[in-house]
Amino acid sequence: MHRRVLTILAALALASAAYAADVVTPMSYPASYCAKVACRPGGFEIAIATGPEGHITVPITRSPYVAMGKAVMIDPGETVAIQFKRSGNTLIDPKFIGRFQPDYPARVVHGGKLFANPADAKLPKLNMADLPPDTLVISYGQINAHTPGMILKSEHNFTRPIKFLAVRTLLHMGYFDPYETPTCAVLPGKSRTEIWPDLMGPMMLANIRFIDLPKSPDGSPKVICEK
Repeated sequence: MHRRVLTILAALALASAAYAADVVTPMSYPASYCAKVACRPGGFEIAIATGPEGHITVPITRSPYVAMGKAVMIDPGETVAIQFKRSGNTLIDPKFIGRFQPDYPARVVHGGKLFANPADAKLPKLNMADLPPDTLVISYGQINAHTPGMILKSEHNFTRPIKFLAVRTLLHMGYFDPYETPTCAVLPGKSRTEIWPDLMGPMMLANIRFIDLPKSPDGSPKVICEK
């Protein structure tokens, strides 16, 4: 597990490109790679608000939804669904099955101005009842369009609680700073939100797994958030 997260961190570090005044440029994967795995097309820029007026521009590049066949990658302004296979108590072979209208839309940058992303309206609306079994849905973006702060919402249709490690990329002037963060367990039939005050770019979710939760005094599951 530790070696896998280090590999992911290294991949995110390599994704940083040359310094620019307020632009962070992640790596774009070649078309030959994306011919084999599902990738977001990219080719546009989004704004991550630093305050009521300011923002950092982050290009959205061609990149896979599932990195290295193990970790889920999500950009701000996306809602994605990933289906897994089971191997005993382990979740394996994550597979991208769809994008949906985002819970936390990102504004696109064009000609120095900010606009709602026109592609969002063309996406289907999420209905958990329509998804195949063993599917995780992740929504990620800014809490609102004018203040810093990011939110990650997860929900699933597994029959057991799950947990994962978030590899967040903190935005600095011209580069990403990958940072591991444990998240709280997500119960079946419930959504879970994680909120951070930071400016953040792409995120990877690693070590997605089932977890057995202790019981509270009333018999309900006791949600844990440590590693």
